[in-house]
Order: sequence, then C-alpha cells, then structure tokens
Amino acid sequence: MISLLRFLCTLKGGRIPGISLAVLLLCFCLVCVPVLADSDLGPIPDARSNPAVSADVEAFFDASIPAELAKYNIPGATVAAVYDGKLIFSKGYGYADIANRTPVDAGSTLFHIGSVTKLFTWTCVMQLVDEGKIDLDADINTYLADFSLPDTYPGQPVTMRNLMTHTAGFEDAIRRATVEDVDDLFSFRIYCRDYIPARVYPPGTVTSYSNYGTTLAAVIVEDVSGMPFEQYLQEHILTPLDLKNTHLSYLLPPESAGSLSSGYNYIGGTNAAITDTIFVIGPAGSISSTAEDMAVFLAAHMQNGKVNGAEILSEPAAALMHARAFTNDPRVSGICLGFYENYLNGERIILHGGDTNTFHSLFVIIPDKKTGFFVSYNAPGGTSARNDLLLEYVGRFFPLTETETVTQEIEHSGSFEKYTGVYQSNRHNYRTFEFFLQPPQQMTVEAGENNACLVLNIDGDSTEYIEVSPGVFQEKSGGPSVYGNMVFRENENGDVTFLCSENTPVLAYERVPWYSVNTFTSGLLSALNGSTT
Repeated sequence: MISLLRFLCTLKGGRIPGISLAVLLLCFCLVCVPVLADSDLGPIPDARSNPAVSADVEAFFDASIPAELAKYNIPGATVAAVYDGKLIFSKGYGYADIANRTPVDAGSTLFHIGSVTKLFTWTCVMQLVDEGKIDLDADINTYLADFSLPDTYPGQPVTMRNLMTHTAGFEDAIRRATVEDVDDLFSFRIYCRDYIPARVYPPGTVTSYSNYGTTLAAVIVEDVSGMPFEQYLQEHILTPLDLKNTHLSYLLPPESAGSLSSGYNYIGGTNAAITDTIFVIGPAGSISSTAEDMAVFLAAHMQNGKVNGAEILSEPAAALMHARAFTNDPRVSGICLGFYENYLNGERIILHGGDTNTFHSLFVIIPDKKTGFFVSYNAPGGTSARNDLLLEYVGRFFPLTETETVTQEIEHSGSFEKYTGVYQSNRHNYRTFEFFLQPPQQMTVEAGENNACLVLNIDGDSTEYIEVSPGVFQEKSGGPSVYGNMVFRENENGDVTFLCSENTPVLAYERVPWYSVNTFTSGLLSALNGSTT
C-alpha cells in the first residue's frame, strides 16, 4: 500500500522546512497518563455496530498509541474519543516536556492543532450563512471591505463555496505565511490584501488545497460580522462551548502559558525541542487546544451543532456543512464545506488533518456510527502515527464482514498507454521561485508486466493497481487503503487530464509533459548555475 504519510503530508498548512534547531540531548522515555475512562453506556458486544465500550476503546488506544510513539520516536500524544455526543475516553501519553519530565495530560496540555483550525473558521462562516449574512454562491468581492480579488476569469467569480471546498483555483504560496518569531507577526488581513496568489484554475474546476482561501474567509467573517475574527470566534464558538483551553493567539493567557507542549524532532538518536511554526495565516492553522476541548467541538459537530445545551449551528446548517459539496470525479469521494471525505471498510468518514513543523493532528467523525476521535502528536513522526491509528481504529471497530468482498478485477484488453505518464500534485506555486523551493510531488504511472496492471510510483515506492471498472483502479493487494481507488479523469476530448484519489479529495494530480519532471528541472537549474547535484 502506498504510504499514507505522503497523503497527509500534502495537507500541511504552510509548513516551512529548515527552521533552526535548539538541540537538546534528551532521553526518550514513555509514560501513560490516564485522564478519563468512564461512560454511562453499557457494554455492547458487537463493536462493529457500536464501538462505544469505554474499556474496549481504552484497550485499543493503550495498545496502539504507545507502540506508535516507540516506533516513530515521538515523545508524546494526546487523544480523546466521543460516542453519541459523550466523551467516552481521553488520555495523555508520553511527555509534553522531556527535560522536566512533564507528562501529557489530555485535559490540560495544549497541542498546536495546525490546519484542524480551519474547521473552527469554517464553522464561523456557516454561522453567518445560517443567519443569511453570507451567500455561499455570491461573489466574495461583495463582502470584502478594503480590497478585492482580480477578475482573472471574467464572469466566473470566486464564491464562499469555492473557498470552503478548496476550488477557488488559487496557486499555493508560502511567502510571508509564517514568521520566525511572534514579534514579527502582522495582520492576516494585510497578508490577504498584499499577497494574493494567482488564480490558475477557473473556480469550481478542481480542488487545490489553499491556506490563503481559508484565511480570506476569516477576513470576510470580520467584514460581515463587524468584529475582529478572534473576538467572533471567542464569542460564537469558544465561550458557548466552554472551551477554556482553546486559543487562536500565540500569546496565551497566563493560566495557559505553561501548559503548551514542546515540539520535538528526532535528531541523532534523541528528541530535541525545536521552534514550532508561527502562522501569520492564523485562521488557517494557529489554534492550540487540549484533546478534551477538541472532543467537545467534535461532539458539537457530531450532533449537528448542539452539545451540552449549547448550539453553535442549526441542524440544517450543520447537515449542509457535513454533506459532500464537490468532487473531482463522481467516481471518488469528495469534499464537504470544510471537512473532507474518506471511505474505509465501507464507512463514510469526515475528517481533517493538521500539521505544523512539530505537531501532527487528526480530527475524525464517522457520522453513521456516531463516533469519532481527536489525536495529536508532538513530533514529525506523528504524520505516520496518526495514519496508522486511523487504519487500526477502523479495522478494529468496523472490520469488513465475511460477506463483504473486494471488488473484482474486470477483464482488460488492449493497452494502458492512455493512462501512463507523469502526474503532478496541483497544490504548488506556478508563477514564482517558490516552485523550485518546494517542487510539487509527482507520481509516474507505468503499465505492469504483460499489461496486467498499472504501477504507480511515488517517492521511490511502487504499488500495483488493477482495473475494477473503466478508468477506475484499486490496489492489487486489497485491504483498507486511505488513498482508496485511483480514477483517471478525462476532458471532453477523451484525453486524461487528472489522476484523482478516492480519499484525497483536497487535491488532484495533473498530467504533465516530460519536461515538467522534477529531476529534469533540478538538473537544468544545476547546469545553468554551473553546479552539480
């Protein structure tokens, strides 16, 4: 199976490599700190129909997370699980601060949640949609008070629906999206005004994950509500839900300042504390929170906007937010208004990942089963750990039954030449030097031996896919796959233009000519510079 690590790495909200390290020689040691393992739900033997047995959930996380921390050299993690609107389990594992041997506590230790922040921003937007103050399909320029987007595609304006589904058509851009020091932060409104990315696709054409788009939506929240975004968030979500340990600002209140976990990187056989990402684009990635606070927010969404007597969305607005709003191809999963879809073992999952330099989080709801969880790790190995955890969770509580079979391969005659070639992630910069600083991920597609399958190559790993319906390919090995089926999207002339993954709805891989291959581009630049690589 293609590594899930690469999938969620594509979603990293503005992560900038190369931040200087303050290297500390620290010993890795693992501890488990229980916080809550109580429920008023009785034991239910059939975990597939109802996984909400606290002891069973606790046993699962107690087995999985410590193993992941050891495997991926991660100092600490925090997790909370919810069933039917109730917190059924939460726990901290390992250390928030190795030097001081401070354990992670799921109720009090803050973790940066990265792009999971976006779900708070989109919830703010949906509140204003609910009140009739924002029209999802209106030109967003009608809401912006002091600047506007250029009319790149006349008659095809960017709408809020485009922003929420990442289909505005923006190129990716990282310049000035982060800073090295909190003292260097400036207004995200100024960022959105002064660093408008190019529009490289007409709106509604294809998804391409955009931090700028989410941040722009927060500017619109300000302009429509008449209050600063942080104040709006506090008054309309954090206070109603009693989320006292959730903060948008990097300047934490005194009572929380000492509760933030350190972030680490595993260097030379030990975990060293390093500086985490500092986002100018705060509404896209700067929230810090505890697992238990995140569980309340998760429960509110699980119950269509209501939890503990508070209502942050009407039921119709919540249902609209959780429904599929766009797909790159009807044969694959899509993206909702903020959340994105995955299908594992036949279960529809709505989720969002979040990444900074050191923290890696996952927010998961399985609507039909009324369950979900939030998890966050404080080192880069968390990208792989959370991926493993999701697969293990679904495999443990929602396994395929004996009557559920893998789709059968169809008989294929002729050549796979129509599909072979180079495909490039469409989440990248198109017009500036940033293209070369962070070249887009590429995959090559080749015909397998005797034209029996397709072979997809990413980052040196090869995976075989068999055709299960015209233009739809499934991993030959079978079993759960977060990438899911691969689908080749064609234009009106029958030419393949995009490769779309069933479970990566926030971007697509665009077919590109041979001279776009990264190795060729890098070699050419080296030659022009008179250097070798």
